[in-house]
Amino acid sequence: MTPRWVKAAAMLAVVAPMVAFASILTAIALSPWFSWTGNALSDLGVGGASAIFNLGLIASGLMLIPLPIALYTASDSRLERLSAILLLLSAILLSSIGLFPESCGRLHYYVSVAFFLTLPLTIYLYAASTYRNSKTEALLSALAATIALGLWLLPWSSPAIPEALSALSAALWVEGLALRMLKG
Repeated sequence: MTPRWVKAAAMLAVVAPMVAFASILTAIALSPWFSWTGNALSDLGVGGASAIFNLGLIASGLMLIPLPIALYTASDSRLERLSAILLLLSAILLSSIGLFPESCGRLHYYVSVAFFLTLPLTIYLYAASTYRNSKTEALLSALAATIALGLWLLPWSSPAIPEALSALSAALWVEGLALRMLKG
């Protein structure tokens, strides 16, 4: 039987991407100047709707923190534990994007780049750790990581589209992992 705190961690992780995307979409709706082809999503972190954007990212990152702790404690695999540690780092980096908006200069750039690199690496490690037990889960995880990372290799007029699509791919993976942990 899955411990209650693991289920609670998984339920928070199911909601976390919804909070992130709801805050991003709300900030976009409140920012008529925003352009998918001319801005970064982080541009929403300064100006009129910045509190909604930044607090949404901070909250969603904090909501994700229990999931890697639950994954780490439930795992016997070194690779899966390493992926859990990197998932914890990814959650902290997500919160850091909101905590250190563009007005913080280079620090914002560094935490954003680290987030968008760390999360696919996390997913690849998880895929490798699950390959022996579930080739389907490993394949779907690797696909999510490849999409999240590969989008950055395409030419874009601005980073908003690859940011959103990369985050969506990773969010779907987080949702899948959390739902699997809920089922125990």
